[in-house]
Amino acid sequence: MFNVEVIALRLAHMRAGIEFGMRVKELAENLEVLSYKEYNPDQPRDDHGRWTNGGGNTDILIGGSGNDTIGSGNKLDTMYQSLDEATQKRAQAIYGETSGLTPVLINPNGNPYNSNNWNPNSTEQLNTAKTYIGIVSDRNSYVNYALPSDTNNPIEAAAWASSLNSAINGSDGSQLDSRVTNFFIRQDGVGTQAPNWPNLQLHMSLGPFNNVGGGDVPKGPNTYIDFYGKKK
Repeated sequence: MFNVEVIALRLAHMRAGIEFGMRVKELAENLEVLSYKEYNPDQPRDDHGRWTNGGGNTDILIGGSGNDTIGSGNKLDTMYQSLDEATQKRAQAIYGETSGLTPVLINPNGNPYNSNNWNPNSTEQLNTAKTYIGIVSDRNSYVNYALPSDTNNPIEAAAWASSLNSAINGSDGSQLDSRVTNFFIRQDGVGTQAPNWPNLQLHMSLGPFNNVGGGDVPKGPNTYIDFYGKKK
């Protein structure tokens, strides 16, 4: 059984420098949203993709068990408080920038928050992009920082759990080229496609992802995160 206490223990172990190898992909695969009571994907969201009112009010269940929940009992809050300040800041940056994104959907008409409906390659790339955003935030603090407004909201809880895990993964900044200091999120073919950063050049582009809403990036299934840095 995938138990919340095990997650907390493993997070503590990583903080102590013990490699337990749980990557975001594994976390995402084990988070199953089993029910929604008041969730509507068209509810208003703020500039960081968070719900401004309402939202789902049921817990997110792990591993299909009704006994273990993430989001209830302030489990995520406890995990967050156990992290060092730098990792907390990375988590806020990742959540603030990506909480409105999901992987590209296998069935575009299906539930965007059901991990069984996520394209595996897009899932892996989004996990990587989140980790890189956390690393960039260590180098350049000009990012959107945010905390979830309600960790009992199942969608916010899943996005926050992913952000926490990516923030931990990003503690090793050497995995991203040291020249990369900026990122830009865009909807391919819609809206602004490139930033006006004359002294920087594109180093990599990750995606596509699905933007369900929030922020100034248009909604849609062709969202990319471009990483910029000093010229090669």
